[in-house]
Amino acid sequence: MKNKLSSRKFLLAVGGSATGIATMISGISVPNEKAMVACTVIGGVMTAVSIVAYNFAEAYVDGKAAGANTTNTSTQIKADTIGSGATERVINAVLPEPPKATEQTQGEAQ
Repeated sequence: MKNKLSSRKFLLAVGGSATGIATMISGISVPNEKAMVACTVIGGVMTAVSIVAYNFAEAYVDGKAAGANTTNTSTQIKADTIGSGATERVINAVLPEPPKATEQTQGEAQ
């Protein structure tokens, strides 16, 4: 958790949110009503964009980290012959064999 609190992404998100909130607060003190609304809206947008950008950046990093720890395994199955056991070969290639019964499980079945 300490690494996330000191990361550059997090610090930039906090800075962006603080700037957005400061812009919203400073917009309240502006005497012009249009400028007040503009500052408030811009501050809200800045805050929301900072938070959304941080979430996307963290999701991207987490996705890359998860992708680095996985291996891509695939099996190509060809069933080019109809009949002659082609279906059985496909099923045997995809499904693992069921576990063989041991003496204990046979004894329990009786």
